[in-house]
Amino acid sequence: MTPRIAAGPRRAAVVGHPISHSLSPLLHTTAYRALGLTDWAYEAHDVRPGELSTFLAGCGDEWVGLSVTMPHKVDAALLAAARAPSVERTGVANTLLRSPRGWQAHNTDIEGIVGSLRGVARVAPTTVTVLGTGATARSACAAAVDLRSAVLTVVGRNPAAGAQCLSVITGTGVSGHLVDLGDAQGCARALTANVVIATVPPGAADSIIDRVPAVGAGMLLDVAYRPWPTPLASAWQQAGGQVVAGVDMLVHQACAQILLMTGRPVAVDSLLGVARGAAH
Repeated sequence: MTPRIAAGPRRAAVVGHPISHSLSPLLHTTAYRALGLTDWAYEAHDVRPGELSTFLAGCGDEWVGLSVTMPHKVDAALLAAARAPSVERTGVANTLLRSPRGWQAHNTDIEGIVGSLRGVARVAPTTVTVLGTGATARSACAAAVDLRSAVLTVVGRNPAAGAQCLSVITGTGVSGHLVDLGDAQGCARALTANVVIATVPPGAADSIIDRVPAVGAGMLLDVAYRPWPTPLASAWQQAGGQVVAGVDMLVHQACAQILLMTGRPVAVDSLLGVARGAAH
């Protein structure tokens, strides 16, 4: 359910820790202006781990919604009064929407990943590799299902977190595999997938960069966007592979959030140029 736009000022924000790097205020504010929502404001709030519930309790009636980033995506799902199917699938939320019955949790990261890849991919990827085992990695696993992948490989250091990621594809018919980041041969094979989705912070994948030259013509979506390009993205491009920048995913998921919060659509292309300019 999208909120009805009522008269009077409205507030929204992105919450996370750290948060100073976020481009969400720029994107949402640009969209509000384009939509004529002159009395809407979008802010950034640094909310430390474990303090999301306190922040939510302090949000008055003027608050419409929140964009949620690390480390709060799991807490956002748990604290919500209602959860969209995208949250039930993954156990994480990047969006909280105000409603008369309390906060509703949504996960537009899945739409962001799928939208950014479908914009450049000519065919459905048969194989997908996800680098990382955090909250965004779970969304990437769900996106692999939506992209009609047949084989999914998750690469990370935490077996328990990796198992949580693979649980997202349970019952979907997708074949799942877990590879330790320290397994050089396993990582080299994983990087030959049609699509590799890196969900780790910049520099976290440096240990496998020497495996990138074997990639060939594969596609990389690196969800990081500051600083850009990441070391992994640079190595991938040098090896001749195609790179989709994290800002593309950011814009696609932001447009889905804006629709949820305002009830009005905003064109992806209208925000892509703004985001790409700010990220470089």
